[in-house]
Amino acid sequence: MMRNISVANESLSNLKPVIAGYEDCSSGHFFGPAIRNHWLIHYVISGVGYFEIEGKQYTVTSGSMFVIPPYIETFYAADKDKPWSYIWIGFEVDGPLPCSLHDVIHAPRAAEIFETVKNSKPGALHLTARLWELFALLSDGEQEHTDYAEAALGIIQSQYINGITVTKIAELLNINRTYLSSVFKDKYGVSPKKYLLDYRMQIASSLLEKGTRVTVTANSVGYTDMFTFSKAFKGYYGLSPSEYAKKHR
Repeated sequence: MMRNISVANESLSNLKPVIAGYEDCSSGHFFGPAIRNHWLIHYVISGVGYFEIEGKQYTVTSGSMFVIPPYIETFYAADKDKPWSYIWIGFEVDGPLPCSLHDVIHAPRAAEIFETVKNSKPGALHLTARLWELFALLSDGEQEHTDYAEAALGIIQSQYINGITVTKIAELLNINRTYLSSVFKDKYGVSPKKYLLDYRMQIASSLLEKGTRVTVTANSVGYTDMFTFSKAFKGYYGLSPSEYAKKHR
């Protein structure tokens, strides 16, 4: 099911909403590579998908947004097994953005804002209000106490392909690694290091079972060195990547 809402390009303050809508994507549905002339924010309400921008690749899950800036080439696709559903708002802005927008933002509290867009027929005034509400939420989130465990989880799930480490996650959150490990284990029952390894190995095994080459699999889960990947994989499954692929095909 898909509904696309065109909005008159009416200027309200310095924000100009131009489009909004939602879609329950089919397996493997994709868009792009393409370039837009306005900002576009997608909020994932369920499922999994993949977002590519400027050479970076992210896995995006429910509770997160992926942000498409104007005049930047992007590509995104729904997961084949768990295709995502998302809601989007597109807008133009005169001058600087009200707050910083990263490629992928984990913001489960924004769900209500986007659900309002989905469940109504918003005009320019309504969408402008929702945008300001979203920017206020994101700005407050930069200043308020952060749920570090949840934030770390979002970083792992969106940046595992980029070789992210627990030390780097702690640096991104501006907290001590030992403290991060403590709050993460309290909430999820495992250390962030173990969760990151589990996440990578589960994706790696799935790729190998589908016939993906070992070198591509290693790159796809954040390992640039084949020896390191093979050692980690064998330590986890008891088989080398090539042995595992042969056994499970």
